[in-house]
Amino acid sequence: MVSLALHRLKLRLAALRTDTLQAKAMRNAGISLSVRMASIAAGFLAQLVLARVLGVSEFGLYAYTWSWMLVLAILGKAGGDIAAVRYVAAYRASQDMARLKGYIHFAIITCLGVSIVAACSVGLLLGRLSAYVNITPTVAEGLVAMLYVLPIYALAMVQTGILRGVDRIFEALLTQNLLLQLGILLFIGLHYSLNASTPTAITAIWASGIAALATTAVQMVIIAKHTPILDRNVRAAYALKGWLTVSTTIMTSTGLYQLFGQLDVLAVGTFLGTSVAGLYSVALRFTRLVMTGLEIA
Repeated sequence: MVSLALHRLKLRLAALRTDTLQAKAMRNAGISLSVRMASIAAGFLAQLVLARVLGVSEFGLYAYTWSWMLVLAILGKAGGDIAAVRYVAAYRASQDMARLKGYIHFAIITCLGVSIVAACSVGLLLGRLSAYVNITPTVAEGLVAMLYVLPIYALAMVQTGILRGVDRIFEALLTQNLLLQLGILLFIGLHYSLNASTPTAITAIWASGIAALATTAVQMVIIAKHTPILDRNVRAAYALKGWLTVSTTIMTSTGLYQLFGQLDVLAVGTFLGTSVAGLYSVALRFTRLVMTGLEIA
């Protein structure tokens, strides 16, 4: 029985080493699951460390403003994080390098343009929103700082989709989930070691921005290596109407799902206070970690 089981295991491992579509799908599924588990664990660990370092009040402010940024990122990404997987993979498969280069340019420029406009609009409206939502000066300061991070974070998500489209699943998930989370902790630690002062929510927000910037830089290097984005011999071609239509549809359909995923933290922070929102955020992350483990089991 043992020898039979070992023989079957060897056959499955040998099948994974082949280049068939089924083998690639199984490898990608295994990579996705492994990185997903690692990212959830890293995210939970990062939140625990941040909560311990920042304290309940400051961490609550960070969690609350981060949730607002995730909502605004729905607009900032402009559907490019998902549409990129479709278009980049299709153009790469058909060897249409001109449209591949054009779409990558389109996705990056659209993301940066929309997210910057969204950040500026919300920044201008913060004063008027305070009449309808209980926005304290501390929360307003955190939201303004997070608006600077929005374009960088949205770009990281779109570039993750591009990496998935060029079949760099491991690099996409690694940079999106692990590198970003660990980068935040790294820069918080550097601030603490250099200044010897207790970090605040604003410090954590700026650390998030630096980590997101580092993430986008690493992603861009990988993208440039596997696409003709910097190849001067390839002239970019554009299909703007089709790209805009698909991206808008995706943003509308998936945006609602992503919005509902943040409404609970936003509601808790708005009606019960940011400190409670921080505690709720940690508990929610732990619940997701447990649920994912149960799904695997």
